[in-house]
Amino acid sequence: MKYDRLTVIEKINSLKGEKRTDNYKSNPRIAEYLGVDEKTVKNWLNKKPGHPDIPFKHIPKLCEYLGCDIEYLLDGDMHYKTKETKDICEITG
Repeated sequence: MKYDRLTVIEKINSLKGEKRTDNYKSNPRIAEYLGVDEKTVKNWLNKKPGHPDIPFKHIPKLCEYLGCDIEYLLDGDMHYKTKETKDICEITG
């Protein structure tokens, strides 16, 4: 499966920004949670061409850490972090 790298990076940065006040979603903490080097995360989140994509094996755990569904991260058209949020918004308008 292929995904739009820039869209994923933007969504990750947005999710990181939501928690920035408590320093919860910093690159070093993401790296520690995923068991990779901080420089690896920095390279994944670099928008410049030539940097590596995030390997799919890390996507589920990254989504768990960021508090979003995999579909939210990989689907450029999904605007809700979780299916539950989407369902609630559709029901309540």
